[in-house]
Amino acid sequence: MDLLGYRYVEGDANVLSAAFVKASCIPTVLAGSIGSKERMKLVKQMNPAYFTMGSALFTKNFVKDGTFRENLEAVTDFLREQA
Repeated sequence: MDLLGYRYVEGDANVLSAAFVKASCIPTVLAGSIGSKERMKLVKQMNPAYFTMGSALFTKNFVKDGTFRENLEAVTDFLREQA
């Protein structure tokens, strides 16, 4: 199941996403605007099976002036630290 939880604008996207992931009987992919360390921490607490990240890597949200690879490595390093 894929939920674009952070595209929800008519209420609290965190509340919706957390409730959906908790209620889902099948693995959930959480997507949409996961582009900061703070957001990744929230998503990790929700514990979806997976989450996606797209434009944040291309727009260099994690390593200013870094390459795509450097931004991806910054994300994976951060996630390892949070484990």
